[in-house]
Amino acid sequence: MEYISSDTNIWLDFANIGHLELPFRLPYTYLMNVDAVHDELLAPPELG
Repeated sequence: MEYISSDTNIWLDFANIGHLELPFRLPYTYLMNVDAVHDELLAPPELG
């Protein structure tokens, strides 16, 4: 199993094109900081 450390930019790009499932078809485990996921993906400032 391979691990990839990721920031939120790539996830926002996949979400914008409506294909957030695509990276999960690859044989990788993604690692991200919990605070980054919350602050940038789940509760971005423009939604507040």
